[in-house]
Order: sequence, then structure tokens, then C-alpha cells
Amino acid sequence: MEAAELVGVYHHPNYEMLYIIEMLIPMHPDLIDFSKFYCIDPKLPESDWQTAFGELFLSSDGSTVLGDGANKHMITDNTTRAVFGLYSEDLAVPLSTPFGAFLLSPIEKLPDRLNSIAMDIILD
Repeated sequence: MEAAELVGVYHHPNYEMLYIIEMLIPMHPDLIDFSKFYCIDPKLPESDWQTAFGELFLSSDGSTVLGDGANKHMITDNTTRAVFGLYSEDLAVPLSTPFGAFLLSPIEKLPDRLNSIAMDIILD
């Protein structure tokens, strides 16, 4: 299997400790289990580990939403460009995924192409 790639870690424009994570994953979105994307913080019980939420699947250039966790049947690519939210008070804790661990830095300004898309990723 090819390696997944962390494209960027961005501040959410409206929430201080909410980050938008963008990744390229060498798999069709139907096969990706985002419940297995979390930050293993040894200082916290497992029930308090932060997990990915609000995943959206993007076009290959990252400018258009093609689907979400429930609506991904129109996606035909076997490589997935995804964004999702991650709440974190400590970005020094790596993101653990089925594709390996990823350091969540450097934090960048949200690209213009993701401004409206980020509004669909909010804390409940």
C-alpha cells in the first residue's frame, strides 16, 4: 500500500482549538475508517483521546467537496483527498492513523480554497 500524505494542518477560522487536517490517502473513501484517526495522549484515558470528525472528501485539487461520511457513492477515485476536524489542546501529540503516525505541525493559515469548506466542519 502506498503511504498516506499529510497535506496540511490549518487553524479553523472560527474556533481556537479546532484544526482542519488535510490528507491524501491511497484508498477509496468507502474503505477508510476515520474512527481510527486519533491522538494517543498518554496523559489521558483512552476515552478522552481526540478523534477525527466531520470528514469531507475533496476533488483532486482540493477545491470542491465531492462527498462526506454518509455520501461518498459518487467518488470514483482510489486516492482520497480528505479534510476533517480535530480538536486539540496539544498538537505535540501525533495523529495516529491506520497509515502511520503524523506530526501535526507546522500549523498553517487555512488556504482560501478551504474557507467555505471549513465552515462545514464544526464542533457539535
